[in-house]
Amino acid sequence: MFRAALITLLGAGAAAAVLLLLDLLRIPWNAWTLGTGLAVVAVIAWRWSGGLQAARLGGLKPAATFINCLTASLVVAHAIAGMRPGLWDWTDWLITRRDYFFIWGYKARLFFVEHGIPWSFLRTLPNDFSHPDYPVLVPLLFDVPAVLTSSFDPRVFAWIDAALGGALLVVAYRCLRDELTPTESALGTLALSGSALLPWFGFADGPLVAFAASAALLIRRTLRGHTVSIGVAVALLSLAAMTKNEGIAFFVALCIAAPNLIRKLWPAGVVIGGWLVARAAMHLPTDVFVGPLLPRIAHNVAMFPSAFANVPVYQPIVWIAALVAIALAPAANLRRERFLLTVAAVQLCFYLGAYAMTPYDVRGHVNGSWERISSHVTMLIAFAGLTSIRESLRR
Repeated sequence: MFRAALITLLGAGAAAAVLLLLDLLRIPWNAWTLGTGLAVVAVIAWRWSGGLQAARLGGLKPAATFINCLTASLVVAHAIAGMRPGLWDWTDWLITRRDYFFIWGYKARLFFVEHGIPWSFLRTLPNDFSHPDYPVLVPLLFDVPAVLTSSFDPRVFAWIDAALGGALLVVAYRCLRDELTPTESALGTLALSGSALLPWFGFADGPLVAFAASAALLIRRTLRGHTVSIGVAVALLSLAAMTKNEGIAFFVALCIAAPNLIRKLWPAGVVIGGWLVARAAMHLPTDVFVGPLLPRIAHNVAMFPSAFANVPVYQPIVWIAALVAIALAPAANLRRERFLLTVAAVQLCFYLGAYAMTPYDVRGHVNGSWERISSHVTMLIAFAGLTSIRESLRR
């Protein structure tokens, strides 16, 4: 299952990359051209997976098997819940679905109709409407089933979200098994399910968390001396960076948390640098640095107390439980989970900095996004909390 999870994550990114390559080569998008590209990717994935060390975890007890089946059923239920017609109705949408209708779903449908990426059109869009400065991996990923079937059905996006979230849970389970028993790992993975299966169907946040958290957990595993390909983590970091700007920030946060690995992470940096150069060359607008910056920062920071007063983080109970567990033996737990906690802390600092510089009403900005973007690091906090609980029980 661990190998299948990695293939799912990397295969999703590769499928989107095939569409991007077809666009750059000016090859029309259709089921035949995409299918040929995916066949090549499948052959490469098959050959690569043959050299990937299989996880030898031994047999599972009935209790662990039952709990794992329960987690799998939650993944399926998540996908089914995401197919509710009201979530995808363009004529009757909720304000909480704005990012889907004006950014991710809009771009995916636009690319599908155009059979390519209309870069010149994206340059003309206002930033507050569709964020043309965002990378295009997620709309391309959403377009893969649409191009293969010649039909744009956004309900399929729910299954993509569920598949990526399920793959993240498998990665988390494998990392937990390094330190916990099968039953404990199964229970821990079940507890982490809400951190991987996000409720924002059709947004980029689900793929971002799947790619970024998987990369962070694999790198944590590497830092603890377990055999794992750092190349997989680097590839996942690259995919996370190409989901949205927060993924680029995540790469920087990870480099700050593990500076000794920077030389091994350089391929992801090259991907990010290539996108930033291309974005600048195509004059795709961004809004963070527009206008007088210092007065705006002073004004927005002063509004932070009222802006954050009534907006919780994602899964506040999970955060509280994890932080309490870490506080039971702070020195040992902070030392053991320094990497994950540093990544989470730096990432949150980046988000606070973005709020400080936002040209929009900071209270509205926080109210509309804080719970969602705090989900980007909830998996890391929750994982650190789980290992802290286990260490406390062993004392």
